[in-house]
Amino acid sequence: MTTSTSPTIKGLLEKIDRLKAEIDLLRPLAPDIEARVLQKFRLDWNYHSNSIEGNSLTYGETVAFLMEGLTAKGKPLKDHLDIKGHNEGIDYLMNLIKNKHQLTEKVIRELHKIILVEPYKTPAITSDGQSVEKTINIGQYKTQPNHVKTPTGEMHYYASPEETPAKMNDLMTWLNQEKDDLHPVLLAAIFHYRFVSIHPFDDGNGRMSRLLMNLLLIQNNYPPVVIKQQERQAYYYALRQADSGELSAFIEFIGENMMHALELYLRGAKGESIEETDDLDKEIALLKRSLDVKQKGIPKSEDIIRLLISEKIFPLFRETQLQCRKINDLFLKNNDRIIFLLKGQNIELSAKDWEGIKIQWLHGNGFWEIYPDLLNLKYEYRWIDFRKTDIPFSISCSVTIYFFDYDYEVEFDILNAKEKITKSYDENLSKDEVNRFSTLFLKKALGQIKEKTGFM
Repeated sequence: MTTSTSPTIKGLLEKIDRLKAEIDLLRPLAPDIEARVLQKFRLDWNYHSNSIEGNSLTYGETVAFLMEGLTAKGKPLKDHLDIKGHNEGIDYLMNLIKNKHQLTEKVIRELHKIILVEPYKTPAITSDGQSVEKTINIGQYKTQPNHVKTPTGEMHYYASPEETPAKMNDLMTWLNQEKDDLHPVLLAAIFHYRFVSIHPFDDGNGRMSRLLMNLLLIQNNYPPVVIKQQERQAYYYALRQADSGELSAFIEFIGENMMHALELYLRGAKGESIEETDDLDKEIALLKRSLDVKQKGIPKSEDIIRLLISEKIFPLFRETQLQCRKINDLFLKNNDRIIFLLKGQNIELSAKDWEGIKIQWLHGNGFWEIYPDLLNLKYEYRWIDFRKTDIPFSISCSVTIYFFDYDYEVEFDILNAKEKITKSYDENLSKDEVNRFSTLFLKKALGQIKEKTGFM
C-alpha cells in the first residue's frame, strides 16, 4: 500500500501544520468564541455522519431535535434515536478526553452501545447472497458475517466473525505502537480505514469509524473532520481506492477535509464568520420548520407517539416504579403492570422487563399493529395488605397518558387525588417534572400509612 510517503501527502501535512500553528498562537480562545465554533462542528458532525448512513432528518430537523427536543413530523423513530445516540457518543468521547483516558477495545464497545441505543432488527445478506433479517446487538463484536453488496452487485467482504477479535487486537496494538511517531492526521486516517476494513460490529461501523478518527484528532488538539453528506460518493470512492491498495487516496481525502476544518476553526478563532455556503439554506429551512411548529403544532403520528413513549413515558414509569418499591417490605405483596388501552380491548404487560417491552411493542411490528386503536397508556402499581395492622389495607396508584391530536396529558391518580399536566408533542417532560411526579405516589402512600396506623 502506498501511504504517507507520497509528495502530495507531505505537502498537505505541511499546510495542515502551518494552519494548526496559527490557531495555537491564538489559544486559549475566549469561552464564548470557542463555544460558538465547537457548537457548529458538533451540529455538523451529528447531521452529516448520520445523513451519510441514510438518516432522513434534515439539518434543520437535526438542530431542532438536539437543541429544542423537537421531533420531525413523519420521520422514523430510529432516525431520531440514531441522532440522539451519536450526540451522546460525542459526549462520551469528550469525557474520555477530559479525563485523559486512552482508547481501548472496552471503550470502543461502550461507545457502540451508546450510539446504537438498543438492539433492533435489520435486513442483511448472507455470504451466498441470500436476503435475511438479523438482530443487531450492541456493544459486542459481530457473530455473523456483515458483508455488503456494492453498487455493481458484487459482494464486499469484511473480516469474518472468527477473525474479528484478533484483528481488533492487532489494530489496537498498531495504534499504541504508532501514536507517538505518526502525524496525528495520518494516524487518524489510517485507523479509520483499518477499522472500516474490519467492520467489527453488526451495524454502525461507519459512524464508529468517524467518531474514533475524531477522538484521535481531538486528543491531539485538532478539530474534528466532518465528512459532508454531499461528499458521500467521494468518501466511498476513496475507501474503495484504499481497498485496492491505494491508501494514499483516502489519506489525501481526510487531509483535505482537515484543511477545511482548520480554516473554519481559524476564522472562528479570529472572530470572523464561520458560516459556509450552504448554511443560509439550512437557516431558511430551520426558520420555516420553527414557524410551522408554532402555527400548527405537531400532530400526533405513529413515530411521534413511539418516540414519546420510548424516551419520556417509559422513563417516567420506570422512575415511578423505583420510588414505589421503597416501601414494598411494609406490605405482604405488590404488583405492577403496563396497560395499552385500545378501542375494544386492553393489552396488559408485566412491568418486569422494560427493554423487552420496548423491543416488542415499540420497535417491532407490535406497535404498528396496535397504534391505530391506541387511546392511552397506563402504568399501575399496587401495594397489597399492609403488614403492621390488625386490619390489612391496600393502596393503588396509576399514571395514565392520554394521546390527543396535538398534545398529550399525563394524569397521576392515587387515593382519588388526581394531578394532570398537558404538553404539546414538541414539549418534553423535564427532569424536575419526572422527579416530582415519580415521588408523588410515595408521599401520598406514606400519608395514608400514617393515617391508618395513627402514626402522625
